Amino acid sequence: MKESLFQKIDEATFKGVDSLKSTAQFSQFASSIESLPELGQKFVNQTLTYLVSFFPLVFLLVGFLSTCTMRSNIEDREELLEKVSTINNYEKKLSRYASELVAPLAILTETDLKAQLSSLAGSIGSSPSSLRVLDYGSEKFGELIETGAVISFKNLSTPKLTAILDYFLVQQRSKLKDFKLKKIGKSLQGELKILHYSRSSSGTDNVGPK
Repeated sequence: MKESLFQKIDEATFKGVDSLKSTAQFSQFASSIESLPELGQKFVNQTLTYLVSFFPLVFLLVGFLSTCTMRSNIEDREELLEKVSTINNYEKKLSRYASELVAPLAILTETDLKAQLSSLAGSIGSSPSSLRVLDYGSEKFGELIETGAVISFKNLSTPKLTAILDYFLVQQRSKLKDFKLKKIGKSLQGELKILHYSRSSSGTDNVGPK
């Protein structure tokens, strides 16, 4: 039959006491006790008996507290590692979404947008007055810039309008929020409302469709 944990602790305690009795220091201590009055000897003996009796419980309590502390530390480390892993996953997702959302060219000011429109009009062989900014607004979130704009167009052919839409929606990854179109004779005119995202560190050179 296997020994219980308490039996093992008791045996270890008694062996420790026996080893202690065989030392010179214990002999000196015992001699000192014998020189005490009978009441003093009785008090010391009772105190030692209580200490030896409670030693296994103290040993178990210390072991229990140590185990709880270790378990708590392990749980804290596991929770910390889980949070770090979650943050890393969020960063990877954010980086992936940013690459799909952020435009290669920044629009930092209304002047930047007007410059892009002027360059775009020239690249499709249209007059600069054919594209105008009717409304502009931007908001910055760290390095991310959200730009909302309403752009009017006039005197455009279907291929030219297609080239403009391709520039903003495909090349610059803008979101089309609203689109108004009407035909006057052989030309097209209307408005398009876009939402454009860029980083403040993005360049503003080489505007216009590629």
